[in-house]
Amino acid sequence: MQSSGVALVENPGTSAQSMEPYRDLHTIKEEAFTKIREYMGIHGFTPSKIDDAIIAVGELITNVGKHAYDDDNHCQAIVELGITDSYIKIVVTDFGKGEIIEPTTIDLMDENGFGLYIAMQVAEIVFLSKVTGFHSVQAIIRK
Repeated sequence: MQSSGVALVENPGTSAQSMEPYRDLHTIKEEAFTKIREYMGIHGFTPSKIDDAIIAVGELITNVGKHAYDDDNHCQAIVELGITDSYIKIVVTDFGKGEIIEPTTIDLMDENGFGLYIAMQVAEIVFLSKVTGFHSVQAIIRK
């Protein structure tokens, strides 16, 4: 198993079972931000697209703590990054409870779905999937 909960992989969304999940969501968020800035900078993405990716991954990781686990001390998450010169694919996987529900409308009085709604505003495509034992949310941000 890899020692990090954040990895650059060739095919994001397929490596989660071989990676060691982080239990500290703040640490995984900071590591994801650092790697996104580095990788997107190398591939020539604009600062605004890098900010979009930071917002998307931040919201997706925050959702893990809010909805997948009852106790933040026992959260587990993995972030996979795949990047080309034209897009970055971010996959956030958790091993918690609950369902992933794609928000179709947003009620500002109800915070459920708000994080995914925000991620969907900055990511061109967000796919949601639930596989036995874990949940994955994929966001793609194009140049």
